[in-house]
Amino acid sequence: MTTDIITPSVRTEMVISLVRELLQYESEITHELITEQVDLACLTLKRRLTPPLTAPELQQVNSRLREDYAVWIGQGAVLTDKRDHEPWLQSRGASIDWRLYRRYEKYLSGQGWHPRTLTRLGELSSSILGLLEDPHREGHWDRRGMVVGQVQSGKTASYTALINRAIDAGYPLIIVLAGRFNDLRSQTQQRIDEGVLGYDTLTVNPGENAPHRTGVGLIRGFGDRHINSPTTAAQNGDFSNSSGGIKPGKDPVVMVVKKQKTVLTRLLRWCRNLTSMPVLIIDDEADDSSVNTKSIFDDNGNVDPEYDPTAINGLIRRILLAFDRRCYVGYTATPFANIFIQREGQSVKYGDDLFPRSFIISLPAPDNYVGPERIFGMNDDPMLGAGREGLGLARPVTDWSTWIPARHDREWVPAPTLPESLHRALRCFVLATAARRARGQGQKHSSMLIHVTRLKAVQARVTQQIATEMADLHNRVRYGLHDDPIREELRVLWESEFSPLDDGLSWADVNDCLTATTGEIVVKTINGDARDSLQYYHHRDVGLKVIAIGGDRLSRGLTLEGLVTSYYLRNAAAYDTLLQMGRWFGYRPGYLDLCRIFTSPALIEQYVHVTLASEELRRQLERMAELEMSPQEFGLRVRTDPNQTMTITSPKKMVSGTPLRLSYAATLNEQVTFLKSSAVTQSNHDLVDRLLRQAGSPERSAPLDNVIWRHVDHEPIVELLRGYRMSRANFRMVPGAMAQYIEERVRGGALTDWTVILISNTRAGERTLTLGGVEVGYTQRTHMPLSSPERISIRRLLSPPDEGLDLTEAQQRACIQEVQGRNGPVVKFSPLAARKRREAQRGLLLIYPLQLRSPGRRPVPGEQAVDPPLSELTLETIGLAVSFPEDTGAPPVEYLVNETYWQNEHGEDDLEEATS
Repeated sequence: MTTDIITPSVRTEMVISLVRELLQYESEITHELITEQVDLACLTLKRRLTPPLTAPELQQVNSRLREDYAVWIGQGAVLTDKRDHEPWLQSRGASIDWRLYRRYEKYLSGQGWHPRTLTRLGELSSSILGLLEDPHREGHWDRRGMVVGQVQSGKTASYTALINRAIDAGYPLIIVLAGRFNDLRSQTQQRIDEGVLGYDTLTVNPGENAPHRTGVGLIRGFGDRHINSPTTAAQNGDFSNSSGGIKPGKDPVVMVVKKQKTVLTRLLRWCRNLTSMPVLIIDDEADDSSVNTKSIFDDNGNVDPEYDPTAINGLIRRILLAFDRRCYVGYTATPFANIFIQREGQSVKYGDDLFPRSFIISLPAPDNYVGPERIFGMNDDPMLGAGREGLGLARPVTDWSTWIPARHDREWVPAPTLPESLHRALRCFVLATAARRARGQGQKHSSMLIHVTRLKAVQARVTQQIATEMADLHNRVRYGLHDDPIREELRVLWESEFSPLDDGLSWADVNDCLTATTGEIVVKTINGDARDSLQYYHHRDVGLKVIAIGGDRLSRGLTLEGLVTSYYLRNAAAYDTLLQMGRWFGYRPGYLDLCRIFTSPALIEQYVHVTLASEELRRQLERMAELEMSPQEFGLRVRTDPNQTMTITSPKKMVSGTPLRLSYAATLNEQVTFLKSSAVTQSNHDLVDRLLRQAGSPERSAPLDNVIWRHVDHEPIVELLRGYRMSRANFRMVPGAMAQYIEERVRGGALTDWTVILISNTRAGERTLTLGGVEVGYTQRTHMPLSSPERISIRRLLSPPDEGLDLTEAQQRACIQEVQGRNGPVVKFSPLAARKRREAQRGLLLIYPLQLRSPGRRPVPGEQAVDPPLSELTLETIGLAVSFPEDTGAPPVEYLVNETYWQNEHGEDDLEEATS
């Protein structure tokens, strides 16, 4: 009997696999149900489990399964523009036979996808399809959207689900634009083969003239629906003149093509014969090559009607323009270039730009996703609040400069001796792969990434060195004499890097698997000149064990299956490049504890910063979705690198970016999104009540007037903010971040003296409550239509003059300004003027007891607009607002903002809004 069968880890893996099958159709999975099914699995496998599982092994099985089935995934944030869109899916959806989507869902379930994740995938794919147009709608229509995910988080699964739904709904032609390289296009085609087509485009049986079934094609019970593909998963299987003979008709057509000029030109000629056919184009990695980087302006600063965009951008737009009925959806994990896209408008030759004017969706990642924040951690931040520790998987590398310096040319010959850090990384890969084998994962793919140079000639020399090193290591492990210390060296490394592990995997288990493991490992160069490619598909039954050495081809889109070890030293010049090079992000079920990342301290610092920038961007998207904003109102900011070592994206893609310095100084931060949890509401109520009772004697002119506490120390304010809980969709108001900012500025002599005002509604007949020992009336606000079961939002908490309630009457009069509105001059209170008149030592905290009511029925089209009535009471809660004074000593955070953000913050419209 082989080692793979008798190890304790294999025994536990057998039970876990059977329990997953037993739980496959359960709608609600509890800890108790998991325990019951584990007992049943052990009874079923009794003859093979000799001796029976020990108590620690049973505990390990239960813990693993509880972790697997604790997966949670949030809702996506959606910005939409409904103009020229006819809602259709809700009315027609019940009559659509969703057999392709249900077949794909069944396939993913068999691959171990969690039921909750499948449910959310179904909801999101349905939501995206509904934002497209009904393929049966006549006339001309054009929908353009963008889906923002995270690196290696499952974007391919998302658009594969969308493709299945789109075909079910009647789309006859779907084109997937898959990166710039053959490897990525081929890998994407394989995913489409498995997830949509159901047959292997690489293997056609000449005798039967029928392709071999794969993926969803092996799932029975959903009927046969043939889908044509003029492209294949072969490296040279891109769209060609010979493949153009396939036309959409009775059977739909799905193709996967590179974003390459020759291929797209060929595709454009083919598409011109299909003008009346509805088309869905999915642009994977939509920020790469698709964005126009040429200036659209003439010498006078006006849009040049004769300009030509970059080749790929122009061809994609012309392909879209070839169809009367068209939809375009860009997918990306790094939307920085798309944020700063130049708004070009309509062009006779190229049609509209690729700006996602119809919708933008931010995809949530499941909580088992391992992204930058989990790997590298996130620092405390004045805008985002408390950080978090990373997983401790990164290992700083400092000994590589004599082997391959940061600056070198293609003639560089690496030093003959590998740096000690690379020796250690290679051996960590061997140990991790052996450990996975001991855990029963020997037939899974296991990969190592080495990315130290972009130059192909140098990559080839590195590959030769690594191949020699690994051959020597294998020979020593397999044939080593008794006095060869290799296994002892590996044991010491195992004990220092990986022991102890939660599952109790021992050195003896790993040692037994070393010979087989080192014999399986292959070394490949992955670049445009190499004949090698990562053929995971051909090794799907035994698992490919590979060390992949390369540059650009490994840095975007291409998935390294089972990536456990990374040795990455190449500097990145931009945020998007840095994140895309992080192929180690993603899902690591059953082996996350074995993963290691060897990289430079500077790159670790850069990842920590980019993590902050990305997290802040996502919070802005969530907030805009809460406010039901459209993509045209997509005014976003991205913080810049304080060390000035990276740009946000390629300078050519940032034509519309404008620098901006922001701080909490002279800002208003108001809570506009509220959690519906009664426990959160009660906790926040108790914190506010305690603050007011500690604040001293208040001022009050009359019953039910506002109540004012003056000269409150900063410490109870900080205590309140540190304990106060609110939705993260309040991206500009993070209580923990504000508490940190206050403490920092107190050390600088500012924000030591606070005014606290409890806002009271004095209208007769309204409900009241007692807070801090005083009775006040609830403030009424109408919330927006519910978009989440957990939270609700309003547009504004404050009435602008509230920011002047702590000022003298003379100061308040000085804040009344005449501003130019849309219909001429108007007189309004200026909150910004109030903040400038408040001393740097004095902060203002406004507290609003709130009744949030639903907006009632909205006017139907053609009906005269009226103020929506206040109808059903949804929530009674408390809202906070903090107004910070101007403070020249406050440290700013540097941002780059897009054109819409700049106009919102500094344009004429914003001036009116800020003083309204």
